[in-house]
Amino acid sequence: MASPARLDDVGVSRFHFALVPRSGGLLVEDLSSNGTFVNGARLPNKSPVPLKPGDLIEIPGYKIEMSWAAGEPESAVPDPAVSMAAGKLPVPPAFQAFLVSFTFWELLLIAAILGSLILIAVYLSW
Repeated sequence: MASPARLDDVGVSRFHFALVPRSGGLLVEDLSSNGTFVNGARLPNKSPVPLKPGDLIEIPGYKIEMSWAAGEPESAVPDPAVSMAAGKLPVPPAFQAFLVSFTFWELLLIAAILGSLILIAVYLSW
């Protein structure tokens, strides 16, 4: 079921993330290609992560603070850090917003130019 709240921004997907009620708490699941962040850490794609009251969900152009009346004690909802992908550094939302301001073809052109410059630098260093 889609949300009645429509969030329009360049980097927001049609189905960006889902909130799923579970055992007195909520899970958040990233459904996008642009990423969803909770408290500054990027969520693993399509892997639900528990939320706690006060957590901050960030998507391009929006910050959503979570608040709800839990049916069970907060201790029954696992800590989101336990479910996060280990060893990966999150992309800062400001940099992500900068990247999504480009089209796919512009990013491809930038990558081709940077790759060419690296090849020229390597060739000249021999």
